[in-house]
Amino acid sequence: MLGIVSILTGSLPVYPILYHHLRAVVRLTWSSHPSGDTLRRIWWRRWWGWAGGPVYRYLGGLFLGYIYYAEIKHQHASGAAQAADDAAWIKAPRSGDSGLYEPKLSWLIITAAATMVLIVMVAMVAIVFRTTIMKGQTSLEIERARRGAKRGGKASGALKLWVPEQLSTTGSDGLGTRSGKVVLVPHHLPIFDRGPGPNFRLIMGDKVWHWFLPWNPAATITPNDGVEWPISDHWFRYLSALPPCLQDD
Repeated sequence: MLGIVSILTGSLPVYPILYHHLRAVVRLTWSSHPSGDTLRRIWWRRWWGWAGGPVYRYLGGLFLGYIYYAEIKHQHASGAAQAADDAAWIKAPRSGDSGLYEPKLSWLIITAAATMVLIVMVAMVAIVFRTTIMKGQTSLEIERARRGAKRGGKASGALKLWVPEQLSTTGSDGLGTRSGKVVLVPHHLPIFDRGPGPNFRLIMGDKVWHWFLPWNPAATITPNDGVEWPISDHWFRYLSALPPCLQDD
């Protein structure tokens, strides 16, 4: 979560500048005016400009436009043969202008790479949200369901779970003891699903600012330690009603 917020916060101011760069490159190097003659000669009118299909054609034109942008802009800086609308995009930089407003291929590649990383991270969070939070399924639960489905729902693919009794008893040594039974849990039952809200708080914590502080120990911000996962009252009553597992099961 912290990585997504950091990348998104850092990249948001870059996208308007990148959009300005893309418009400047396309308006100058793809133009029907003389400024577009370079790409027409080396790309648009060549057979290799169509070799990979439309996506390849336009991406190639965009990359070549970035490469030749500075050269073409220098050659046509006067704007004598340009339309007034195109001249606004190819005018010579004024003194004191920042190089940030000059299109560069390296900036495009870096921004595209950061965007891909952001998309992958968002996809991973979406998968976790769909499985762990909405359905209450951990990676172990998903794998257990897959193995159980491959075995055709046989008892050998079921989970053996010890279910304690609600009330504890006191032994002869004065220490509290708990009795219970071992039951077979079918592989398709989401016994750790407590609902979207409780699932989310169980993973991320109850306080909003803890969601963005991954360096805090999990035990200090969540009610579980990552090893023991609580079961809702609904599923506890269901498991308590199951017959005990026989030793031969």
